[in-house]
Amino acid sequence: AIAEEHLTKPIEETYADKALEGTLKSVSKSSYAQRLTDSNAASKIVGNTYTASVFMGIASLIDRVGGRGDLTPGKSVVVFSYGSGALATMYRLHVRQPTSSGVCTIEDMAKKLSLTERLASREEVDPSELDLALETRARMHRGGAPYSPVYPTDGRMFPGTYYLN
Repeated sequence: AIAEEHLTKPIEETYADKALEGTLKSVSKSSYAQRLTDSNAASKIVGNTYTASVFMGIASLIDRVGGRGDLTPGKSVVVFSYGSGALATMYRLHVRQPTSSGVCTIEDMAKKLSLTERLASREEVDPSELDLALETRARMHRGGAPYSPVYPTDGRMFPGTYYLN
């Protein structure tokens, strides 16, 4: 519970109040975990994807919550993203009834994403692989068109992945 002293304090005095900050973190911890654990699961595995992080969160939420059947019509998801502090965007997604064709349901998206399984199937490679990939990419940018990939692609791409020759 929040102490009476915090509730009666002028708001300006609460901005740097570390005791209040600790109390609020403690009070909100379970609510925070309940609301954000599923949507943050993939990002904890993959790491910071910068611009794509909000979409990684949506994919993670669909994979985990939608896969359990808990992301049902009538529910909504608030999406919030901020850059370096200069800009921020917030919007709400509403889960709707599927169309009569049954295509593009949350369950169908979760099945097609298979995000948890795909992340679990990743192959651990030596850090020198990243060095090779980055150098190959730099050579491609320096060389310009026409370009043919020289980085090994056999066995390194998920089924259905393609690139143009």
